[in-house]
Amino acid sequence: MRARGSASDGCSASGCRASCGPSRRAARPAETLDALLMSWNRTAPEVARALDIPPQTARRRLRRLEELFGERLGDPAFRFAALLALPPARRPRHPARDRRPPDEDAGI
Repeated sequence: MRARGSASDGCSASGCRASCGPSRRAARPAETLDALLMSWNRTAPEVARALDIPPQTARRRLRRLEELFGERLGDPAFRFAALLALPPARRPRHPARDRRPPDEDAGI
């Protein structure tokens, strides 16, 4: 396991906060919430795959979201409003949804 701020990860003691500190960490709840809202089954493994993080990390983040939002996470109206409130740039790309049907007029 690599220590935080080690020279091997490009973080120095003084520069770590600027490059990978609070701003990146502050984005994690939004990224996790977005992955949860975009998932079908709302499971930690599914969220972990969407974010490319270990399932245990996803579970920890999901528990934090549960602490913040409680039962509202199960409310469809809240989920829809939260999805609309999140910036689109944070939305993970879903290859299956990004595929367009073949253009029928393309061969003409």
